[in-house]
Amino acid sequence: MADVIPNPQNTAEVVVALAHAGRPSAGFEGLADALARLEVIWPDGRVWIFDTPIDHAWRLRGLCRLAPSLNRDRLIRETLDALWAQFTGRGWRLAPEQGESAFVTSVALLAIGEASDLDLVPELADRCIESWNWLLDNLARPRNQECPIAHTSWALLALSGLPFARWRNSAYRRAVQAGLRRLLEALEEPIPIEEEAFVRGPIRDKWRHPNLAVVIQAILKTDPPRLFTPALRGQFIQLMSHQLTDPLGAEGAFTLNGAGPITTYSTTHGVQTMVMVRDAFVRTSPGDLLELFCQLDGSHHSDSQKIAPGPGGSPILMNSTAGLAVGILFTALVAMFAPFVLGGVAVTDVSRKILACLLVYFLAVGWYGYPAARLSQTSNRHIALGIYGAVTAVVLPLVTYLVT
Repeated sequence: MADVIPNPQNTAEVVVALAHAGRPSAGFEGLADALARLEVIWPDGRVWIFDTPIDHAWRLRGLCRLAPSLNRDRLIRETLDALWAQFTGRGWRLAPEQGESAFVTSVALLAIGEASDLDLVPELADRCIESWNWLLDNLARPRNQECPIAHTSWALLALSGLPFARWRNSAYRRAVQAGLRRLLEALEEPIPIEEEAFVRGPIRDKWRHPNLAVVIQAILKTDPPRLFTPALRGQFIQLMSHQLTDPLGAEGAFTLNGAGPITTYSTTHGVQTMVMVRDAFVRTSPGDLLELFCQLDGSHHSDSQKIAPGPGGSPILMNSTAGLAVGILFTALVAMFAPFVLGGVAVTDVSRKILACLLVYFLAVGWYGYPAARLSQTSNRHIALGIYGAVTAVVLPLVTYLVT
């Protein structure tokens, strides 16, 4: 893919994605030297140096997926030495003048964890305890407010690595839950592309995080059953809309966003996300899938819908028929108080107006369930806000005027 000239970082990203999709290590024969390159020369003579922590981390991830050989093992040890030489004592930086980056530290931990599985360096994972604790603290209380979604996503991916499982404790569980809540809240809105300062040799630039794919990966890695929540399903559909389907040489590639350019980075993460979604389906029981297709958030209004949170965290379920019945019941109850509002029973004007307002809102609550269940593809939040706006701006002034 020609979004940039061939370089070791993009090569490593492709190797990781293809290995994740099931390509055997024998399929990467001859890529060791390409991954080990420290510089790339542009056609105009410029030299692009690949010796930053993020370069070494991705290089290490790519090398770990090659077939075993003396050359591969030597390059892995050299890359580990280069990565540790840039360790600050807590993590790794994306730019020399900046503090540690949770993004780079996360990718480095992923790489070191994958290298530790090869047993080339004794007790390799144990050397990461300081960066693991720093990243855990950063997950609970993010320091970089410019990239909270990207840093949270990558931290969840890194901290859930099996080589570090023995360090998981109550603080780990609290931090992971806080990070997971942060991402689930982000799913309710369009996922933004975030940026942070980046320096590679003389090049000063912004590292862009197209977060959509990585957010989905982080949630599925931490809590796979979340795949079946409406917000995550909707965001996955949005991600798949970024994949090109025309057969003019780029079929299957992913764009940076809905209208952005094709990039290797977007495509590799699109592939990995599809693999994780497939794996989540494989681990799901048929009963849960049937429940998804036939009941919760079904496309037909006669299926039960989640219309509101209930007591104890359990959702209130209702279909359109039940919503209609509840609306009629609330209307009947309001009709019982009509004499007080219409003057059949002597009450003060102030009391009549207050009662009219209360009954209007009571009636609105009663009828909320019907459109919420009937319009199953519309957000319940939007329905509730629409009803509230209509009642407050139109119905309430009209009723109070009529009872004056």
